[in-house]
Amino acid sequence: MGSSLLIAPLGLNDRGEDAAQSSAPTDAPVLQPHGHAHWDPRPVRAAHDYPLAELRFLPPLEQLSAVDALSRGDRLRGEQAQGLRAVVADAGVIDVVRNNAANRLIQRAEDGALWQFFAAMHDDQEEGPVWRDYSLQFLAMSVPFADDPAAAMGALARVASEAPEEFAGTALLHLARLGDAGVEVPPGLIETVISERLQRDDTPDALRHTCLALIGEGNRRDVLPLARKELARDDAGVEALRGALYSLGRLGDADDAQLVQSFLSHAHPGVVRAAEAAHQRLEVANAAPSPSDDQDAVGDQS
Repeated sequence: MGSSLLIAPLGLNDRGEDAAQSSAPTDAPVLQPHGHAHWDPRPVRAAHDYPLAELRFLPPLEQLSAVDALSRGDRLRGEQAQGLRAVVADAGVIDVVRNNAANRLIQRAEDGALWQFFAAMHDDQEEGPVWRDYSLQFLAMSVPFADDPAAAMGALARVASEAPEEFAGTALLHLARLGDAGVEVPPGLIETVISERLQRDDTPDALRHTCLALIGEGNRRDVLPLARKELARDDAGVEALRGALYSLGRLGDADDAQLVQSFLSHAHPGVVRAAEAAHQRLEVANAAPSPSDDQDAVGDQS
């Protein structure tokens, strides 16, 4: 049988004693590449004492079992977090297992520097595109307990502003979701990224859609003129038009109704549906009395 991978679940024995201080004999649980995990009930050594380099050679289910073993307990000990970091950093381990280990780190490690770990992984050109995209998600998840939240969000903003489409959209969406979740995002940060991207002619249609839709979704009236400008572009793509119409429907005024109405006869059915929804929203909004009108009505009744 091939070489084995040894991983300890915890540094405690079954009586809650520190394994390093116990006089009982110690044997590591053994994960065989072609067998099953058999955990020895006797005290085990700390996780960092075991080689993790062979994890990639285990079947996927045993890789997941190893991650479970490293992350037992409500809070991770230092050696457990170190072991999970090694799993996440190993590009030879399948993405599902790395994803599992990264989630355990974020949920239980409470490490303020984790955002730097994931930011560096995204910047690593040798990582595959899927994992680089995952790293942005974990970077965002690390922001609430980051030792420097502004710097962590700045790392996301840099990707949103400068990276290729497949990464920029992910970073921008996560920035917006942080704000939705109550995390204090620096004022104007998201609006600046949106403005920079929309003013570049080389910004792809799908990314333009994300930027434009976030204007309406986040009630970002300061950059609403960019949605009107997008609708005036002769070369605007279908997705960009849909995003602009969505935001005008949510935030536009009576003057926007005619602009939106002009897209009801567009050749693409997706644009027509977006225009119909936006036009309906504007009609309802414009028909509703303003707060000042309500006050006048109350005054007249009295």
